Amino acid sequence: MPTELLFIPLGLANPEMLLWYVFLTAIASSMGAPVGYLLGLKGGRPVLKRMFKAKDIGKVENLFAKHGTVAIIIAGFSPFPYQVATVASGAFRISLKKLMFWTFISRGARFCLFAVIIVVFGEEAREFLISPEFVYLVIIITTVGLLLYGLYWVVKIRK
Repeated sequence: MPTELLFIPLGLANPEMLLWYVFLTAIASSMGAPVGYLLGLKGGRPVLKRMFKAKDIGKVENLFAKHGTVAIIIAGFSPFPYQVATVASGAFRISLKKLMFWTFISRGARFCLFAVIIVVFGEEAREFLISPEFVYLVIIITTVGLLLYGLYWVVKIRK
């Protein structure tokens, strides 16, 4: 069940509790991360080997090793199915501590965005938060984040 289905009505009904809801929702939505991680750790490699060429798996693994934190943050914040990132984290042996930390931060940021929209728009937020426009907004924010991260790496490489 998507957590948004519970978070949005609760936030609209009790806006004074929004920060508490953000915290609880971030914790609750982070609780599934170790399950996906374990699935990736135990079964991710064989599944990947059946679906992709070894050299392609190696390329993705290298990218994940280098930029895994960013992948976790983007997946946690965006409408992207988050369990894919948790399974990949296990398959590519990303630190479980790192996964859990960035899961909590990125999921918390996602629900903070929901909370801000609820505070600003009130009852009108309900329709906006389930609309395609909200998905576009999240995609734009994620894209800007990726561009900033890319710019950071370009500047870092040139030094």
